[in-house]
Amino acid sequence: MGLLTHCWLGKKALWEHNVYGLTPTIGSANHLLQYAKEHRDAALMQEVMKLLKKNNLPLQPSTADIVFSICNDTDQWGCSQSIRRDLSRVA
Repeated sequence: MGLLTHCWLGKKALWEHNVYGLTPTIGSANHLLQYAKEHRDAALMQEVMKLLKKNNLPLQPSTADIVFSICNDTDQWGCSQSIRRDLSRVA
């Protein structure tokens, strides 16, 4: 299996009603976000964040650290502002 297939399967596992019978967790999301950070992949980060919101997974401080780091590394400050808004709603 290729690397893209693993990311695809990882994103599927974040769905609330997935065919694999897996319970989505923030740890799984953080693992995908860590991969996105290592590969400076802001698009993957945005997809994972959309899945988190869509499937009602709570944002954690560790998630925010990874996301802010990706935004900083890829010079995408707009995404960091939208994450701040989401985190302020949670707090």
